[in-house]
Amino acid sequence: MTGLVLGIGLGALLVFVDKLPKNRCRMMVKLFACLLVAVMMPILAKITTFEESKFVGIIFFGYACFRAWGEDKPEAELG
Repeated sequence: MTGLVLGIGLGALLVFVDKLPKNRCRMMVKLFACLLVAVMMPILAKITTFEESKFVGIIFFGYACFRAWGEDKPEAELG
């Protein structure tokens, strides 16, 4: 349950990134947000002693980002 709430909550916060003007800077913000969540989710799971929640959180974060950004994802930057 914790991973579900964290993943969807963090993904929902990234809807505001789409308010930035369409340029390279917006893709970089998306890239760094994805990387930050991917690094911080396991650390937060360890601190809160919900070890298995990191997997669920990352999956639902990705789903929430897909729902918020659609096809405007930072695929090339991540690649």
